[in-house]
Amino acid sequence: MGGGGGGDGRRRRPSAGGGGGGGGRGGGWRSGSSAAKDQRLRLGAEELLESRLGFAPYTDSERRLGWLLTFSPSSWEDEDTGKIYSCVDLYFVSQDGSTFKVKYKFPPYFYAATKDKMELEVEAYLRRRYEGDIADIEIIEKEDLDLVCALL
Repeated sequence: MGGGGGGDGRRRRPSAGGGGGGGGRGGGWRSGSSAAKDQRLRLGAEELLESRLGFAPYTDSERRLGWLLTFSPSSWEDEDTGKIYSCVDLYFVSQDGSTFKVKYKFPPYFYAATKDKMELEVEAYLRRRYEGDIADIEIIEKEDLDLVCALL
């Protein structure tokens, strides 16, 4: 396994359950670790700065129309469990000129190449070995971007 080509071009895309930022069962950073404390301090400082710059987090349940200005990888802390998860900060501007930010949580993923005809065996091993840590495994075909029509 590993990145890059090889094999018949099939790749596995296991999605880790629970989020990024840390390892172990259940995903997320362990709440008592030094890295988790540093991460929380950094997140708090970033939130404060962005609020002062006009990008306060939008938390209302009512829908709001906005145009996406930019996005940035970020982290999100679940206040119930204290775990930190991967997310993307989406920055919007409304028609009236006001700005806001939304956090979109997503499961992290990666690609792994396998040898020819070994996809199912690798999938079974990953599911056994990382039971409870992997949300899903999807077998996909690798696209050859050198082909002229690949980008059309």
